[in-house]
Amino acid sequence: NLYSSDHVFLRELLQNAVDAIAARKKADTEFRESRITVTYRRNKSGAKLTFADNGIGLNQEEIHTFLSVIGQSSKRSETVRNSFIGQFGIGLLSCFLVTNEIKVITRSITEEKGYQWVGKSDGSYVVTEVKQKVDAGTQIHIRLTGSKAAAFSEKEIVNDLSEYGFLITTPVYFDGEEQKKIVNSNY
Repeated sequence: NLYSSDHVFLRELLQNAVDAIAARKKADTEFRESRITVTYRRNKSGAKLTFADNGIGLNQEEIHTFLSVIGQSSKRSETVRNSFIGQFGIGLLSCFLVTNEIKVITRSITEEKGYQWVGKSDGSYVVTEVKQKVDAGTQIHIRLTGSKAAAFSEKEIVNDLSEYGFLITTPVYFDGEEQKKIVNSNY
């Protein structure tokens, strides 16, 4: 009921990535190479969509606090809230408009361990430590199936990303099967 269209999940994921990059820039004044990459691949059952950023990432405690509770936000204080686009802690959960499962792989810039959070639309989730090396930042993996896969073609996703991301000052790369491009030119 919060959203008038299921397309807004793309905007929410872009906002989360921008906010994570802004947080990393505040924490690490030497950080300069920010990027957001959206990957789209069709498969037999529909399509896989991955959003990746090289922002601040999350540690295990932050995963439980911010990903697993509706309405929790890492942007609580007035000073912090005023410097971020999204403030309500529900952006990631908007993916449930188009999928029944969200997988997040993340590593905080403050530690070497990476974690995977898998949340399901029934409210359950599991957090595990990732065994392989993970770069700092966050990857969000979702599968589009059935009518959602049909509604979110590669062309439709690029159009939405271009519309939602035209003012973003971080490059947003799209890596699809038909096209590979930067969808914003404002950086």
